[in-house]
Amino acid sequence: RETHTSFDQPVNKELMREQRLKEHSLPDYAPLKGRHNNYGFDPEEQARETYTGMGLDINVHDQWAVESLGAIQDRTQEHLGKTDIAIIRYRRQLRAAIAAVKEGREA
Repeated sequence: RETHTSFDQPVNKELMREQRLKEHSLPDYAPLKGRHNNYGFDPEEQARETYTGMGLDINVHDQWAVESLGAIQDRTQEHLGKTDIAIIRYRRQLRAAIAAVKEGREA
């Protein structure tokens, strides 16, 4: 059975490898774009070609989305108010689900 990247064309593995190696260095397969070079952001490209200005490789966009958030914040000392009720309820539901899974129940 053929695997497809579109509805009518089989995967071109050689082309996929060629494209991937344009964005990574060997032998460690490290991304060439990252925080160290602003993910290859190009304002000219953004103005004329792509929305993000970071090339066409969706993996670079994903990498940016994950890494650009920064460190995980310590929320233990924050003071939520009445307007934060949705956040409060969600966190309670999340803690209840975690407890249920720990106890072997369905969340």
